[in-house]
Amino acid sequence: MFDGFHSDRPNNFGEVVTSPVLFSAFFPVQKSVNEGLVANVGNSAVTNANSVFPIFRSSARDRDGRRGPWWLWNGETEVMLTRVLSDEEKRYPVRGIISAPLLVERIEIGYRAETHDL
Repeated sequence: MFDGFHSDRPNNFGEVVTSPVLFSAFFPVQKSVNEGLVANVGNSAVTNANSVFPIFRSSARDRDGRRGPWWLWNGETEVMLTRVLSDEEKRYPVRGIISAPLLVERIEIGYRAETHDL
């Protein structure tokens, strides 16, 4: 998700994709288009900085609700951490597929990965 709201369709999506990334998520775009939940209004190549696959983080909860251990995944390799997340790692997106309603909710509340249920 890129920073910025647009009341009208942007004329240049190339400008949109140069905005800071607020959060990343796996989202079933085509399925959501097919169901009429979202519409394709344009496309653009992303910047070189955003063309690199991000590192995602994930964890489970124990019976007492505590998180851990944390896992980091770069799209190919998954590594279990034996320590708490660093401040940088807290900004990594949370691994998982989100629904259209959750995507809208995250946009509306100003969601950021670093505040996600640590």
